[in-house]
Amino acid sequence: MLLCVLSLCACDPYSGCRPYDYGDAKWVCEEYGAWFTVKEEENYQCYGEVVVDGKVQKIAILFAPGSFVVILPRDAVENMSPIETDNELWNGEAKYSPTEFILHSPTVNCLFDEDDEEVVFVRQELDEEPAA
Repeated sequence: MLLCVLSLCACDPYSGCRPYDYGDAKWVCEEYGAWFTVKEEENYQCYGEVVVDGKVQKIAILFAPGSFVVILPRDAVENMSPIETDNELWNGEAKYSPTEFILHSPTVNCLFDEDDEEVVFVRQELDEEPAA
């Protein structure tokens, strides 16, 4: 009985559901000029950009167990071991599907309007242009 309970505690219900689980793609949020790519050749690291106050900010997206997501400046994760999380740009919860990645319920938010309850990224093929 105890072994079953411990096994369930270690289970991640979102395993297989995160953007990198759907293969190479570009995930785009047109509302904020934000995007990130998922590429096998980059070991499925999620790097991209977001426009904040008219300036382009290079970002890295980290997926923690469960539905927790952290967005950091890209230079905070490149060539750093361990990763520096002191300068988080956004963290909170996410919802996943094969076609959409939705950020919600932030505990840190230096990127998006406070009024937005959800920030939606839509999956595109790497060579596909954003929808008009």
